[in-house]
Amino acid sequence: MINITFQPEEERLIQEKLNSGKYATAYEVIVEALRLLEKRDKQYEQWVEETRKKVAIGITQLDRGEWIDGEIVMARLREKLEKVTENKRSSDNSRREISQTVENLFSQTQALPGVQDITEEDIIAEIEAYRRGE
Repeated sequence: MINITFQPEEERLIQEKLNSGKYATAYEVIVEALRLLEKRDKQYEQWVEETRKKVAIGITQLDRGEWIDGEIVMARLREKLEKVTENKRSSDNSRREISQTVENLFSQTQALPGVQDITEEDIIAEIEAYRRGE
């Protein structure tokens, strides 16, 4: 059996988890924390192993003379970044255009005779009729 003394901050955190209703006992909180720690450790070990493999491949390629000058790599990265930034600007512009179009249509619709006479009750009644399949 292991006895553990927690600092006030850890006790407060455990109590918050208990108060959330997700856990019935402090033991459940600790078990979940240990499960997550184990999962994180396994992910880290996997990342380390994948990184080792990539480094080994890189060293092999360097030994064979297969490498790209750092300036070229940086230029390619800058180019990719510019494309991503350009695509984002284009997407933002498209959203603005769509928003403006919807706003214009809304303004035009509101200007039609009879539209302004529709009450909130009329809208609610239409929604209810739609839900009933009428």
